[in-house]
Amino acid sequence: MAKNIDGFTDKFYERLFTIKPDYKTTLFGRTNVKAQSKMLASMLDTAVANLENPDVLVPALQELGMRHCRYGCRPEHYGPVGEALLWTIEFYLKDGFTKEVKDAWVTVYTTVVNVMTSQNETEEGKRLLAEYEARYPSPAKDCCACSGLVWKAAAVGVIAVAAIYFMRKKQ
Repeated sequence: MAKNIDGFTDKFYERLFTIKPDYKTTLFGRTNVKAQSKMLASMLDTAVANLENPDVLVPALQELGMRHCRYGCRPEHYGPVGEALLWTIEFYLKDGFTKEVKDAWVTVYTTVVNVMTSQNETEEGKRLLAEYEARYPSPAKDCCACSGLVWKAAAVGVIAVAAIYFMRKKQ
């Protein structure tokens, strides 16, 4: 399983860096992507165990969204991740990536993003965003300047959901 997950995460990062080449240096410049992929594979095992337990999954996404607030991430920062995700799923599913599958993934990703970004509107989320913007006045408004930790967290959440689907589809 880990080999398939590693391949999925490698392909995801490859695509993300193709869409946004500057992310490789600006967002992941201090990150070993291979090591990150191994951490993702470990996280995926945990996510698979809770796939059918929304009482665990939704709070985890809310917590992830709050961490994104801490790093100054706003809803507009999620587009390239979603684009890379859909491309990666299509790459692996090939002919199995039907319109219905794509529509389902757009719905899943939209739901993940909506749960995570709902934290931007909470009092705590607003406070964390304000603190971030006070420390780093311009990065919060430019997704290319968002902290690498934001994208790592987003990638963990999104890739976890995608990989779970991919692995179940292959079984």
